[in-house]
This record gives sequence, structure tokens and C-alpha cells, in this order.
Amino acid sequence: MGARGRAIRTNSYTSAVIRHGAASLGLITLVAVIVHGVVLHERCQTLHRHKLESFVQQGVGQLADLGGQQNAAVTTSWSRSDGPVARQFRRWAWGVLGEQDVITVALLDEQGRLLDIVPQDAAIPRELIEGVDCREVSASVVPVGVGDRQESVWRVAAVTRRDGSAASQAGLLLFARLRPTLGEVARSAVGLAAAMVGGGGILLLIYGIWFARRVRKPLCALAAAAEDLDTRASPPLPVERNDEIGAIARALEGLRRKVNRSEGQVERLERTMDSRVKDQTRQINAMLRRAERAAWIDPLTKLGNRRLLEDRLERVFEAQQRTGQDMSMVMLDLDNFKNLNDTCGHSAGDDMLRFVGELLRGTLRPTDVAVRYGGDEFVIILVDTTPEDAAALTERLVRLFRQRAGVLKLDPPVSMSAGIASLLQSHPGSGKDLLEMADQALYKAKSGGKSCLYAKP
Repeated sequence: MGARGRAIRTNSYTSAVIRHGAASLGLITLVAVIVHGVVLHERCQTLHRHKLESFVQQGVGQLADLGGQQNAAVTTSWSRSDGPVARQFRRWAWGVLGEQDVITVALLDEQGRLLDIVPQDAAIPRELIEGVDCREVSASVVPVGVGDRQESVWRVAAVTRRDGSAASQAGLLLFARLRPTLGEVARSAVGLAAAMVGGGGILLLIYGIWFARRVRKPLCALAAAAEDLDTRASPPLPVERNDEIGAIARALEGLRRKVNRSEGQVERLERTMDSRVKDQTRQINAMLRRAERAAWIDPLTKLGNRRLLEDRLERVFEAQQRTGQDMSMVMLDLDNFKNLNDTCGHSAGDDMLRFVGELLRGTLRPTDVAVRYGGDEFVIILVDTTPEDAAALTERLVRLFRQRAGVLKLDPPVSMSAGIASLLQSHPGSGKDLLEMADQALYKAKSGGKSCLYAKP
């Protein structure tokens, strides 16, 4: 896996850590918001109840002070709806009704019966008002029918006299709506969530930076070292750390050193083997070249053999044909050579063949090719040579050979015949065709009289 694969793997791990952290933060925030909402709701309702109780206690205090006056007029006024107590009640009631959520205030007589209610058209059933025990300040939630639906309201009760008189059974009732705290809870919950998300986001960012520096970067270095184990290419490992990453880094560092030592030994061994292989290859190539030259050389005449002719003929022919230069082919044959072997022995025949080899090597150019074609036949390839120049060279060869063979005083004498064919004059289709044309010319030279040459027109 390359650098891109390591980046994808570590990025996936980092993304997973961030996702898990964000999910945990979201879950904690949700639980905190729910708990905070429940607690805030209960606290708001408690504060609302205490506020309503304080309203009732205020009214009770005002009426109790009035009722505490020791005169018959005031005492009998508890049972009168137009007495000073009732008027004081109404003043207090209208003041309380100005407060938010208060819907009805009622005054009970010493028998617990309804004496007065504000407002008069309050939709509070009589059974929720009369007969309520007002001896202690109490608050409770009671259902009230509003049209075709039920609505829960606060009912706060308190006694108006505590002096043991007959009026001590009289009391006040206050009905108020349950305060809808959803908006307050929602606003507070949103604020709490925002604070937690913001603070958690900052903590998550700090953790991400710490994670990238202390975990992700060392992990990338460990992954790179584990994959290529190359000191030159891999970043330095955190071997100084005392945690698990440091332990892994130290183990990888040791392994990397061993691998580098092994690679150095392998490189030295490879260089040694390469040097030995090169030396052996050079020796083998030299032996092959020598063997190839030996396979192409006739051991008696030191000229090329038929195999050399087959290897070179077509390549030379195609090169000359491609450049438009002329090329001549000369085929030589020794006349009466069998008579020389029969008369003087095969050693004399071999000496004559060696002389032909020396004659051709000493006469031809380095670019020409002389081949012992077989027995007493020879082939000469003359590049960039016209038929006329080839004929002049061949006549010289025939004359020199005649001088050498005349020393033997044989009858009939050993002589040389030659046939000549050229590329531009004979128009052959291949090197093989040119060779056949030279052979035909040699046949005509031998048929027309030996020790002569014939050039194919």
C-alpha cells in the first residue's frame, strides 16, 4: 500500500474517532437537556406555587387584621356580603387578579360556604370551592372543565382567623392556571445545549489536534516504516515515547536496521555476482565468437566456408540492392584437379588448394568475401564492383594460378576457369539467383575451353 492508502486508512481512523466523539457529545447534551428541562420545570412550578401562596397569605393577613377588631359590627360582618370584610376582600381580589395566571378568588364563611367570589362569572364548580379545609395554607392541582375539555389549575387555600373564634373556619381560595413553562424550559435548554455543544466542540477540536499530533502522525510513521522498512524514505519513528506506540516504534526501528543491513549484504553479493557473471559472459562470448569464426573458416585454405556464404550472401545482396550499387559474383573451378590428385597425390592437391587460398587473400580487398564453396570450387563476392572490373581481377587470378600450376609439368595441366554475374547487369531477384547465374557462366566457360572466364550478359 502506498502513501495514498496509508492516508486513507489513518484518515478513516481519525474520522471514526471524531464521529464517535461527536455522537457521545450529542448523547450527553441530549441527556443533560432532558434532565435540566425536568428540573427547571419542577422549579418553575414550585416558585409559581410559592408566589400564589404568598398572595393568599397577604390577603389572609389583611382580612385577619380586620377581623381581629373586637366589635360586634365587624364580627357580624363575616356573614354579610356587603360588610367591611367583603369589601376588603374585593379590593384585595381585584388587585390579585391583575397578576398573571390568577383566574378566580373566593371568600368562604365560617361554615365553609361561598360568601363571595371575584369575578362573579367565574367558571369554577361549587364543589371545588365549598367545603375546602382552609385551616392550613395548602396548594393542590385540581381539574376544571372549560367547555368540552379539562384544564388543571392551582387551588390555594388559607384560613382567615387563627384566634379560635367562630370565624376561624372562614378562608380564602385562589385559583390560578398552571404556568406554561415550556417556553422558559425550551429557551434554557437551547442555551444549555448551545453552551455544551460549543464547549464540547472546543474540547473536541483540542482533542483532535492532540490526537493528530500524538496519535495519527506517529501511526502514519509506523505504517510507512512497516511497509517499506527504508530508513532513507520513511520519516523518523517516535522511539523516545514510553507508551505502546513507542514500543512498536522501537521494535520497527530494530527491524528496519536489520533489513537495511541485510539489503547492504544483498547488494554487495549482487555486485560480486554481477561482476562474476559479466566476466563469465565475456569469456563465453569470446569463445562463441572464436567458435563462430572457426565454424565459418575452411581449415585448409583459411577462406570462408559455405556456411559463411549462406549467412552473408543475402544480407550483402539486399544492402547493395537497397543503395543501388553494383555487385559482382565470381565462381572459380580448378580444371583437371582430379588428375593432380591421382598423379601427385592428395598432398599435392592440398598444397594447390592452400595456394588458391593465399592467392585470393593476397589479391582481394578487405570488403570482398572469398569462400571455398566445395572441393575445388571457390566463390568471390565483390561489392561495389562492375562486371568489367570483376573480369579484370579474375583474369589476373587465372594468370597467376597458371604460372603456379605450370611448375608441376602435368598433362593436361591444372588450370582455373571462372564465371561472372553482376547485380545491375544480370538483374537477379536474390543473392541465390546471382550465385546460380555465376555458376551457369562458369559452366559455359568450362564448356568453351578451360583456363578462361565467361561473364553472363
